[in-house]
Amino acid sequence: MSSAPSSTTLTPQQIFDYAWNTLESEQGKVQFPKEILWLNGSPGAGKGTHTKTIKKVKGYKTDSIEMSSLFKTSEIKAMMDKGILIDDKTTTLLLFRELTKPQYAEGVIMDGYPRTIPQADVVRLLAKKLAGKSLFQVIALMVGEQESVRRQTQRAGEDKAAGKPVRATDLDPELARKRYKTFMESSYAALESLASDFQFHSIETMGTIEEVGAKIAKTLK
Repeated sequence: MSSAPSSTTLTPQQIFDYAWNTLESEQGKVQFPKEILWLNGSPGAGKGTHTKTIKKVKGYKTDSIEMSSLFKTSEIKAMMDKGILIDDKTTTLLLFRELTKPQYAEGVIMDGYPRTIPQADVVRLLAKKLAGKSLFQVIALMVGEQESVRRQTQRAGEDKAAGKPVRATDLDPELARKRYKTFMESSYAALESLASDFQFHSIETMGTIEEVGAKIAKTLK
């Protein structure tokens, strides 16, 4: 593995170079999917449900890659237990390793990256590196703030009644509102910054599952 940059404030180019060079040292020839859909969604937008529709419309054979699931490995848990920050450098290397697995060769939905502007810059650098070899699209599933808060708190009530664990952000309308605003200021801003570089789809998920599914299908076609 290549040596990690020692600086704690890395540029997007340094983050990209570290991840790419590490991958090359591990794998030799690096191959990314022919198509990557970079996806995120506002709280309450029904991302879990509608990601299945996107997968069906695109004809992908594998489930989406969820960035949050990549943090659940024993290696990352050990780092977190030691108080080590899972920064953009580590996050990007985890992502690149996952994306280059052969099951995603034809195409995949990448859920939860980029979440920051530096990560969005890494996506641009990856596209430049893969020029002509991989198609990128960006998708944001959206509801407005009021609807987001309503859905979050409604879901909390339903989960609580069913005896399921409930997040604090779902129980408290103000915390749910804060979660929405944080998404808009960070994750959505990062996605939207890519609109001038790639096909960018912001899809409102108001309506029934069937209605939203039809909207997604029409948009992606």
